[in-house]
Amino acid sequence: MRQRRLKDLDERKARLDSWFIKEPEKLKGKWKELFAERGLSNDAPLYIEIGCGKGRFITENAKVHPDAAYVAIEGQESVIVKAMDKAEKAELKNLLFISLRLEDIRKFFEKDEVDGIFLNFSDPWPKARHAKRRLTHRGYLKRYGNIIKPGGFIRFKTDNDDLFDFTLEEVKALGYHIEEMTRDLHASEFAKDNILTEYERKFAGRGKNINYVKIGLGGGNMILAQENGRVMPKEDKIFALNGRAKKMIEEKGKDAVINATIGALLNDNGDLAVMQSVVDEIRSLKGVDYAEYAPIGGIPAFKEAMVKAVFHDYSPKRFVEVVATPGGTGGIRNTVSNYSKPGDRIITCDWYWSPYSTICTEQGRTLDTYELFDEHGKFNIKGFAEKVYEVAEAQGDVCILLNTPAHNPTGYALDNEEWDKVVEILNDDRLKGVPVALFVDVAYIDFAGDPEEVREFLPKLDNLKENVLAIIGYSASKTFTSYGMRTGAMICMAATEEIAAEFKQVCEFSARNTWSNCNRSGQQVIANIFGDEKTLDIVRKERADFRDMLLERGKVFEEAAAKEGLDIVPFVSGFFVCVACEDPDDISNKLADKGIFVVPLAKGIRISVASISKEQCVKTVKALKEVLG
Repeated sequence: MRQRRLKDLDERKARLDSWFIKEPEKLKGKWKELFAERGLSNDAPLYIEIGCGKGRFITENAKVHPDAAYVAIEGQESVIVKAMDKAEKAELKNLLFISLRLEDIRKFFEKDEVDGIFLNFSDPWPKARHAKRRLTHRGYLKRYGNIIKPGGFIRFKTDNDDLFDFTLEEVKALGYHIEEMTRDLHASEFAKDNILTEYERKFAGRGKNINYVKIGLGGGNMILAQENGRVMPKEDKIFALNGRAKKMIEEKGKDAVINATIGALLNDNGDLAVMQSVVDEIRSLKGVDYAEYAPIGGIPAFKEAMVKAVFHDYSPKRFVEVVATPGGTGGIRNTVSNYSKPGDRIITCDWYWSPYSTICTEQGRTLDTYELFDEHGKFNIKGFAEKVYEVAEAQGDVCILLNTPAHNPTGYALDNEEWDKVVEILNDDRLKGVPVALFVDVAYIDFAGDPEEVREFLPKLDNLKENVLAIIGYSASKTFTSYGMRTGAMICMAATEEIAAEFKQVCEFSARNTWSNCNRSGQQVIANIFGDEKTLDIVRKERADFRDMLLERGKVFEEAAAKEGLDIVPFVSGFFVCVACEDPDDISNKLADKGIFVVPLAKGIRISVASISKEQCVKTVKALKEVLG
């Protein structure tokens, strides 16, 4: 709708002159210098809103984040003065305005100069011939990508479902990375940080769903390689923190450092806990056990061992097939590759192991999350069901990554009642005819508690309908304390022999074209262990001692947290404990200054109780309480 020119427009513009940029092209590459003159740090991040309207969104952002710089762009002068009025009343020095109709944003901002762009309720231009005018058309997206630095983003909100679908297709076509997405923003996990626009407040009040997506892109810093929309850190966060911890140990000694970063079981001296019985089996191998290729799907005796390792004395009623993988990670990759389509959303919870997202991105999929916990600190059955049914309706297939027991990173485990609900949801008529792949990541199952009790859920998977394929991802590397040998398996539980045969075919095909053959020596060691009952009994007894050590550490951490009044994320067992917090990176850095190294996540920090002693668990809790206040 055309805006009427305000009678006092010129007078108001003159009064608000200090917020108005008349020649923005002269500031290309110099915006941070200008904001520094207004009192901000030279390192202040720079954000843009394109189409700010009356300015509620951008001014509220500037209030909430006074240390960040904001530039608002709006083509209608009669509208932008209302936004500038808000900035003047709030005395916002970190916000400036440009009045123009945007064609090429690169005229005003240098390459990699901007940290993020906000697009809120842009004109949908509904006619097909006007598609190139849409601010989320790939032509515009490419230009945004030029000025946004690596690790930056675009956040887009709209009430127009067709425009949102169009945007997702454009993002997909460019290979950009979708970090967050929902079709009902106000009912999602992202609602708590959402700042409403004037338009959004009006239409959300009428019950209209608001679509939201956060797109990761950035200018990129590749020389010959292609970034392909990926955000690639210079170093792995966990291993980098582990490296910092080791360096401090060298400088100050073991007693001065607590390294709670790596998901590997260490003894109380900080040395890798390795089962001697497994070491003895490794030493007994012949040269051919190392040198010869293993079959693509795995050594037959190893595959038999994997079925025994996962199911113990329980014999599945479904059809079982096994494909060897390099640790548990390969199984996740193969599942996403073969049981979803490019552009699909893969479902997992909001607390997740970060490679889940990376694996999806590398294959042109996105991770779509539901909140793990309900208001009672139990598995969020309702949120899980809603996400499953929504994705099924939107794309016609479902792929789920479910990590339990001893969930990484929280240590949670679904109980039998929760598993019954999961099976009920997946068997619902709303999924009739919809292909569903349920990948159950049991990487830590053998350290989660009583070996039989933690496997009580497995028979429940026999009750799934024919359209639901259960795939168990097992990490022999962890179970047999042989991390570097990279040994694991993916095991399907299929309703028919044909589906099981298909699983074997497609997963072996993917294996051949990624890692080709898995570590033969690792497979042979496990095959030998399971081939001798006496040796297997020794291994299980030695593992039980390690498991008891781990469970005791988790218990000590819980008790110390309760004593200190420190709230932890619901925990049952496993390698990790989590604490929810604001600004996890800052908390991690403050703890590192104290010689305590933990892993910052999106919603909190992860502490590896697997790698620290009981005494260190107590010290870590006290330090956390102090840092968190």
